[in-house]
Amino acid sequence: MENLEKNLLTSFQQEIDQFRREEIEGKRPTVHLMSESFNVTELTDYDRLIWEKIKNETITFEEFSKYRSEVTQDSNQSRLTFMAMAANKAMVPLNKKY
Repeated sequence: MENLEKNLLTSFQQEIDQFRREEIEGKRPTVHLMSESFNVTELTDYDRLIWEKIKNETITFEEFSKYRSEVTQDSNQSRLTFMAMAANKAMVPLNKKY
């Protein structure tokens, strides 16, 4: 099980790194992850789980609020940067629900 979780985390980090590269290359209209201090390897499994819920449009306001609170307390700049980007992406599914 631990190996599967590690593979899922690595795949997630690679996905977000690709997203970052596309922002840098101007292939995305966003600039969330372009900061030089952003380090994709600092993202956690909790970040991955939230991202999956956002992509699947199953995230709830309560789940995202709890996540935001934890990341803010952690004060890791890479996670804070990712959380800001994820918050923007979460607005679509959250607006559909509320």
